Amino acid sequence: MTRTERLFIRVTPEEKQRIKTNAASNNLSITNYILNCSLNSSPHSPATHEQIVTNALLENNFYNNLLTNDELSNKAKQTISKELKKYV
Repeated sequence: MTRTERLFIRVTPEEKQRIKTNAASNNLSITNYILNCSLNSSPHSPATHEQIVTNALLENNFYNNLLTNDELSNKAKQTISKELKKYV
C-alpha cells in the first residue's frame, strides 16, 4: 500500500535524537520505527501473536548484530551471551 498521508509532530531535540537512535538500532527508518511503536502496541490491549513474533525478530536481529560486531572483544561477546541466557 502506498503511503500518501503525512503527520507532523513536535518533539524536543532530545526526543528526536532518541527516536533516531532507537530506529537505527532496530535497523528501521524513522517512519517505520514510529509506525511499529504506535500501531503495534497499546497500553490497553495485550500484544497479538504477530506483534510478539515481530518484536522477537527485531530483538534477535539486534542481538545478532551485537554478537557479530567485529569491534567487540570475545570477552564482551561472552558477557552478552551470558546475560541474554538469563532472559531466554
